[in-house]
Amino acid sequence: NYFEKINQALERKSVKLGDLLSYEERYLEDLEKILLYYEELVRSKKNPNHPIPMPSKLCEGRDRIVFGNIRTILNFHKRVFTEGLKNANNDAEKILELFQKRKGDMEVHYGRFCINTPKSEVILTQFQDCYFSRIESYLCQDMRLADQLIKPVQHLMQYDMFFTELVQCCEQAGQKEEANVFRECSKIASGISHNANDMMAAGRIDKFHEDITKQGDLILRGSVFCKVPIKTRRNIFSRSKLTVKLEPSHIFLFQRCLIVCYRKERMTEMGNKEEYCYWHKFIFGQMQVRNMAGIGDETNFQLKDMKKETTKPGLTLTIMCATVEEKRDWVKKINKEIRRLESLLCDIFVCQK
Repeated sequence: NYFEKINQALERKSVKLGDLLSYEERYLEDLEKILLYYEELVRSKKNPNHPIPMPSKLCEGRDRIVFGNIRTILNFHKRVFTEGLKNANNDAEKILELFQKRKGDMEVHYGRFCINTPKSEVILTQFQDCYFSRIESYLCQDMRLADQLIKPVQHLMQYDMFFTELVQCCEQAGQKEEANVFRECSKIASGISHNANDMMAAGRIDKFHEDITKQGDLILRGSVFCKVPIKTRRNIFSRSKLTVKLEPSHIFLFQRCLIVCYRKERMTEMGNKEEYCYWHKFIFGQMQVRNMAGIGDETNFQLKDMKKETTKPGLTLTIMCATVEEKRDWVKKINKEIRRLESLLCDIFVCQK
């Protein structure tokens, strides 16, 4: 009957809230296991008599890249976030307040971890057989370090799933206000997870030799096509003709610049995987963006590099988006960042006078 369904929904809600806290506590244990690896690697590096000495090529700083900022994440959850969930005592409003207050911290900590992840994966693969597998056996661990280091990213995705189920439980129990609170928690958790995925994609840009973490926050990214003019001819006797090639590309809009990459797909065991190779960096204050709205150009806009000290002076790229709305969004957000930087520089100039 009606009341029985409500009681069942309330019971599921209570179980799910308990699962959320248990899941958080198990995650702390996973982070502690990763730290166990970290501390053993430090001993392996510093102690010449260690039974499994660290390879010389790993000692050059690559060992630190493997773990990224995992200690920061552990301390954040141990001292702040897990304690906050415990203190919330299953109160929806307090849980929401915790996520609202710590959203920025989580985006920074996990963003940095995810940017580092592609480099970490390469090193783990390179030294797995000759070193990391031996450390795993030495520590009697039942899970590889590479698999343990996936846990932080997986953990972020689970928050949204918990809150989505809690919304359903509350709605079935007739608790509409509480359902809306958990719905807001779900939005925040989803945003944190998406930010982490975006930063991991940025960390996979090949042949970008600058520090990606120093480009400012990642505001937007997306796949587009760049119109590249090329000369073609039918045969050796005909004149060359200028045509346009559509180059699959991916754009990363940061606070300080816009990075354009070549994009290609590669088949893996997990399905299609996009790969990005650095093409060009447009710096705000030294670039122009032009909205193209002519016939046939409704989905296009142009980027022009105004830097003088560049190997590609006056480089202009025509970007083709999937829809007019997508093009407008790109132009609007790029111009917003350009204006923000101009305003900041103006304020600095006024303060110096």
